[in-house]
Amino acid sequence: MSMFPDSRRTKWTRITAAGLLAATTLAACGQQAHEARSDTAMAVDAVADSGAGPDIAVSAAPGVAFNYRYAFRLPSARIMAVQEGHAAACEKLGIAKCRITGMRYTIVDGDEVSAMLQFKLAPEIARQFGKDGIAAVAAAEGMLVDSEISGVDEGAAIKASQVRSAEAQDRIAELEKQLQRPGIKDAERARFQGEISYIRRALQGEAQGRADSAEALANTPMTFHYGTGSTIPGFDGASPLKDSWRAAVTSFVTMLGFVMMTIGVLLPWALLLFLLWMLWNSRGGQAIGKRLKPRPKPSAPAPVAEAEGGTE
Repeated sequence: MSMFPDSRRTKWTRITAAGLLAATTLAACGQQAHEARSDTAMAVDAVADSGAGPDIAVSAAPGVAFNYRYAFRLPSARIMAVQEGHAAACEKLGIAKCRITGMRYTIVDGDEVSAMLQFKLAPEIARQFGKDGIAAVAAAEGMLVDSEISGVDEGAAIKASQVRSAEAQDRIAELEKQLQRPGIKDAERARFQGEISYIRRALQGEAQGRADSAEALANTPMTFHYGTGSTIPGFDGASPLKDSWRAAVTSFVTMLGFVMMTIGVLLPWALLLFLLWMLWNSRGGQAIGKRLKPRPKPSAPAPVAEAEGGTE
């Protein structure tokens, strides 16, 4: 014989089934929440990867000096923190691999922010630094709106400069042999010496150009531009819901400003008219009104009627 009556056993069975159902539902919700967080993290990574431009390693383009430019759009309240985070990431790498060469933070029209940060990076870490910067912006609910990676073939320029320098050295050697000829005239000597001086100045320019090209290859410039605006996944800057809400708020504020301006213009005159009406209806006002009211002119006496039956 069961220790529980049938009714109580049925009730206990229902409670147990409800508990199992609730536990199953909570587990499913937890799994969905975990999957949602995983999807969010994957979306952030996808934005960072897809928005960073073509994945071209430096080794795939030897001798090319790259220049990276990224433009981000974020809420104005988060631009300063993201900019400071990018600067801190550069400082963490050390001056041998990353240096900050420029910075700007400007507040425009009270609530709009425009900012900029410039770096000089070691070429082998430039691409990854750009990707990490994009990921930091995406984590702050921002978006990449523009990216540009341009390059100059400095390696080819250095080789061409070396060829020109070698030809110039050969020319100097030839001119110096001409100067050693016996019986050379003074005018011809002066012309050869002038040409040698000109070529040596050109050689100095070539050497400076090669030094500049080597510096460009050793240090990759990167610029981050920050601005405010709508933030949605992808590159489309349209956000209908936010734009509609912003338009509604702007319209309401404009209407409220017009009403306040109208009240500000009409209220003093309305108060003045009210005070004048109160004064006019007071005792003093009524007394003044009676004094100012013109008195009626006395009427002329009526002519005396002739007695009936008077003499003719």
